[in-house]
Amino acid sequence: MKKLVALMLTAVMVLGLTACGNNDNVGAENESKVESSVVEESTEAGDEATGDAVIVAPEVEAETFGGMMWDAFLAEMKENPTAAPIDVANVLIANEAIQFMGGTMEMEPGWFMGFTNDVTGFAKAAQFGPMMTGVAFMGYIFTLEEGADVNAFMSTLADNADPRWNICVEADQTVIGAYDNTVFFLMCPLSNQSE
Repeated sequence: MKKLVALMLTAVMVLGLTACGNNDNVGAENESKVESSVVEESTEAGDEATGDAVIVAPEVEAETFGGMMWDAFLAEMKENPTAAPIDVANVLIANEAIQFMGGTMEMEPGWFMGFTNDVTGFAKAAQFGPMMTGVAFMGYIFTLEEGADVNAFMSTLADNADPRWNICVEADQTVIGAYDNTVFFLMCPLSNQSE
């Protein structure tokens, strides 16, 4: 009886992984679509001076989930321009637009999900996202060293972003922007989970 139950559970798991497995053609189409839109956001976004701060704003519609999260990031940075990445991440994950149980953690090179290559070239970083990985949402806050090339770092993130980092989910949009030397990166659905 135990062998039968184990065999059935194994079959269910294999079928589940097969059903949400990565179709190479679909992945290639989505990768190029996201890559070009992300590069467009990063390279065509204008710098906006706000007092002494320079904001590199992504071209993202405000009513999308990514737009709402960018606005929340920008508001927090304007209020606390020297906040540590983990503090900003904690504010963002508590946003009322997020309809899942979330968490944050400080990051070091070698542990980033959602990228085809490792992310380096930052002073401090924090991740914010769901506690369970079945949600197409992954966000990071990076603080770069003083004088670092923010646009080059953002381009590197855009070039290496993988919206299908999880076998069963894929992000609809990637949003990359910056407030001075603090970079906002988010891959997420177009709308929040309550809609």
